[in-house]
Amino acid sequence: MPKDRKVAKKWTADEYIDDLFQKKDAGKLPMPNPPFFLGMEVFYLPIGQDVLRDIDMKRYERLVSRGAVLQRRYDPTTATHIVSENGAKVTATRLGINSVLDIPEHIRTVNGAFLGHLVSCYGSGTHVRTLPNGRKDYENAHWPGREDFDDPKLAAFTERIKKIEEIPVAPPPQVRRRHGERRLSSPQPPARSDTEDEDEDPRFKRNPTKSRQLPTPSQSSDIISRSSSPGLPPTSSPTPYDDEKADSDPLAEFYSKAREEAELGLNDESEFVDYTNHGHKRGVRTITHTPPSVWSVDNPRPTASCLNQDIIDELERLHLIHSSRPFEEDAWRAFSYKKCIRNIKNHPIRIKNGNEARQIYGVGEKTASKINEFLTTGKISRITHELSKGDVAAVKLFTGIYGVGSHTAYNWYTLGLRTLEDVRRGKGGVKLSPCQETGLKFYDDINLRMPRAEAEEIFLMIKPIALAIDPKLSVDIMGSFRRGKADCGDIDILITRPIHDGKTHAGVMARLWAGLHKARILTEDLALPSNMEDSLECTYRGLCSLPVPDSRRRRIDILMLPWQYRGAALLYYTGDDIFNRAMRFKAGKMGYSLNQRGLYAGVVRNPNKRTEKTNQGNIVASETEEEIFKILGVPWQEPWQRVRGA
Repeated sequence: MPKDRKVAKKWTADEYIDDLFQKKDAGKLPMPNPPFFLGMEVFYLPIGQDVLRDIDMKRYERLVSRGAVLQRRYDPTTATHIVSENGAKVTATRLGINSVLDIPEHIRTVNGAFLGHLVSCYGSGTHVRTLPNGRKDYENAHWPGREDFDDPKLAAFTERIKKIEEIPVAPPPQVRRRHGERRLSSPQPPARSDTEDEDEDPRFKRNPTKSRQLPTPSQSSDIISRSSSPGLPPTSSPTPYDDEKADSDPLAEFYSKAREEAELGLNDESEFVDYTNHGHKRGVRTITHTPPSVWSVDNPRPTASCLNQDIIDELERLHLIHSSRPFEEDAWRAFSYKKCIRNIKNHPIRIKNGNEARQIYGVGEKTASKINEFLTTGKISRITHELSKGDVAAVKLFTGIYGVGSHTAYNWYTLGLRTLEDVRRGKGGVKLSPCQETGLKFYDDINLRMPRAEAEEIFLMIKPIALAIDPKLSVDIMGSFRRGKADCGDIDILITRPIHDGKTHAGVMARLWAGLHKARILTEDLALPSNMEDSLECTYRGLCSLPVPDSRRRRIDILMLPWQYRGAALLYYTGDDIFNRAMRFKAGKMGYSLNQRGLYAGVVRNPNKRTEKTNQGNIVASETEEEIFKILGVPWQEPWQRVRGA
């Protein structure tokens, strides 16, 4: 008769926590690494509520053995972290709250797998100071990777992946307003130490020239005609940022932070619609395409000045591979590679081997091993292995279709699709939306940048049609064209109307849409605003072309908004990104908040939920770019001088 097998004990969470701390007090708990989680108070939510899995018990032990305090019951007043293996709804229910968004902002949320990631990559304890008595100073240790665990970018729930930025209460300064507007005469807001600002969106850039006075009402027409012209001289081109001018640049102190935020993929949060970088346009494709060069340098100097550029290029390939996949594990890896890349760029000497790379902050053992392999053999075998799967190339190909994001593209890959012809044939039962069908039909045209001259010619055809509807309309072309670039990815047009005569531009979008189709400039519609018959604020998205045979289809967005937001919108949608972020940081340091609708003072936020405003504040500048520059103390810069990236 066979012997009875020994049945492993089934533990509840409370029982196992008690057992762990009894072992720890008795000195029986293994301490394989220094207390990496010292100072953390963690509430762990395993899958299920009855008994723990083996992996759960290992994670409990890992936390306790490295210094963490485990909560038996969730206490938001003392908890620092929540480790959850469940979805957002289940987590919220078990925490006794309505939504994971109700978790206080100071509590970080991660999944259990990330604990192992941190320990394996960063838990060596080499950054611990030895005290005079020979003991290790764990209390004040600087742990590589500890900031990863605390970073909101690494939240377990996408609902909580927010860049929360504190906006202090600040009285508005004395600002000269236009005739008929309320005069504000409060003193200048005090400076603050935290340079992180508000809920804005990205896209600003460039270099100071001369300062200008705020325009008087009689000068406003000059501003309209000046900025509305397609109006960069043919000889004008983007002016690269000159480091030698940093001492006189009031934004210089913010560029490093702006580049770091951009490189890590941290988006500015805005309660307003980003009309030109939406999910069906650049937004879905930036996940899988090679990042713009502004992201691939930590400063505006040429990449040749980096002594380890060849290593960075290989790590960028790994970052691109993992960022193209819609899995959480790949997201962690992509984030880690991006941090390594940034720190290696700043390393002042040539890296000779993996051991030297390991000494650089943020470079873990596995990454150092890959660097060593590259320095020894000239290649990284992991790249070859990952690329052999074919998913990266397929996802990159599919996300070039307008309206297709990375998740949809990866689903198509798992269904066996590999080429655009597979998509056309509907392989795997794939069905396209109308805008995706249009994106597929004109795939090559949409993904090919247009010469500046073509963008200007199309704009010069659109502007008179708009002015024929209402001669007082303000019609501006924005984006890279306004910055003077030699080519453009699309055409972004801003239309509004001054209201000094009591009239508005309501209904103009519908009439313009009909007129542009009649003139055969608009060819296909991708997104029609539902309220274009009478709204002051709406956005059209579609394709356009020159009305001549064999012209390529080009992406176009037409944005209409109220006149009072015109200056802030021009500033915001002109960019570039680094300049915009730096302006936002400077505004925050001065006690303001800046977004695409204006410069605000007096914004008050809920201290327990930083995304929620208890006081929206008041706009102190928005109608012209000049007044925003002046209040922030930034000398006026023409659009083509706002280039801070490459």
